[in-house]
Amino acid sequence: MPCNSEHMEPSYDEVESRKVCQHIVYLYEKLGLPVVPWIKKAAEDYYGDPRRLGEAEKILINKLSDLNETEFDAVVYNARSKKARALADWYEDITERIQDELERVKLEAERKKRAESLLTKMRAEEVEILRDYLKEN
Repeated sequence: MPCNSEHMEPSYDEVESRKVCQHIVYLYEKLGLPVVPWIKKAAEDYYGDPRRLGEAEKILINKLSDLNETEFDAVVYNARSKKARALADWYEDITERIQDELERVKLEAERKKRAESLLTKMRAEEVEILRDYLKEN
């Protein structure tokens, strides 16, 4: 049966952009800082602002990185606040994703270095055979 909803469900990026902007609003209000209008709008909008998701993530990560330990504990690790707990969960998730990506890039660089080292040890005709094989497959 077809869906009778008047609204489409938000995409992952739309949900994530709204959530990130809500975290920014919470953080900035706790720190007594003004919130940029587009962030307020995205935090309130059902679909957020997915075009600016990356920008919003950078803003939030940078501001969290600027906090000293006392501020961080008071605003992010405040167990009495649902918003603080949600921000802490988001921060831990994004930190883990960043670490995973850094590890992936590091492993890829190591593989490339090993491959280049191996190629320098191979004779020219062996390199050509390998390149031809890789092109075919």
